[in-house]
Amino acid sequence: MNATWIYRRKIKGLDNGVWLLMIIMMVLSLGLLSFFLIDREKCIPFTFKISTGSDTVLYTGKTIYFDASISVKKMTWDFGDGTEIQEGLMNVSHKFTKEGKFTVKARISSGCTEEKEIIVKLNPDEINTVDKILGPSYTVVGKEEEFISTIYGSTSSWEIEGHPDIKPNRDGNLKVSIRFPRSGNYRVKVTLDGNRVKSYTKDITVTGGDAPKQSTVTSTQPLPRILPSQQNQPVKPPVIVEPVNKVTVTHVTTVSFKEKLIDVMKDDPQYSLEDFNSYLDYGADTKVLMNNQQMNFRKFYNTILGKHTALRIDKVEFTPDGAGKIIVVKVTIINL
Repeated sequence: MNATWIYRRKIKGLDNGVWLLMIIMMVLSLGLLSFFLIDREKCIPFTFKISTGSDTVLYTGKTIYFDASISVKKMTWDFGDGTEIQEGLMNVSHKFTKEGKFTVKARISSGCTEEKEIIVKLNPDEINTVDKILGPSYTVVGKEEEFISTIYGSTSSWEIEGHPDIKPNRDGNLKVSIRFPRSGNYRVKVTLDGNRVKSYTKDITVTGGDAPKQSTVTSTQPLPRILPSQQNQPVKPPVIVEPVNKVTVTHVTTVSFKEKLIDVMKDDPQYSLEDFNSYLDYGADTKVLMNNQQMNFRKFYNTILGKHTALRIDKVEFTPDGAGKIIVVKVTIINL
């Protein structure tokens, strides 16, 4: 083979075939790069504004508006509260059902993301609808009534304002019973942890006249006459009236109680409404705050019954009394 012919097929010491392959690879690489640059949406820095209309503070249950400063084909919003991500909108609104600190993230199709941390406070309107003291607003003289603090405190002090002679009978830390001896308007007050800021009151109207005092006059009625035929007969034992059966109180943890509520949401639940009486101080009338909306346990039970495909229980809390019975249930529900 002619060595001169072999040499002519080389450029700068490389074979012509190698050069041709390198050129083809470069053209393909440039083509792919151009396609990527043309198809890729440019990452442009952006931000978004948060507004609530007339309010300057973010509250639960209030509509909050998010407006992006950029116009793109697609944008997703993650509000950080476990709700479904919204897509395709540059201007969205959202309502938070619970208070706390949340990170709101806005993301465009190019991958650029902007996020802001916000603090949502409990709506004052919702706070005012929550009774701090559970108990009757009306009663009659001499009837014993129960009052329960729905706010937790490690210690509590109870009184009837302006009536130091009326002493509440304690039943645990957060519960007392009171018997009003006279008609009138009264104000029951509880102070938690010795802090006057954590003092709450409830007004009650008492009707029916003054409570009767115990008589100290000895009865002068004659004793019943015993006939001769009745003498030497065995004395019949007194009839003992059996006390009414009380509901057995069963202590339960928040985790176990949540599992039972989740069971209620199934198509064929294991637990009926009556099954919860052993945990609840007032049975079906025990107060429930579902997403800060006040109702009794009966209405709450029927609201979640069989709704496992529409609702999800996110968080369960409850306030027990001194005996461990639940006096208030607080549940956070998420719509699916």
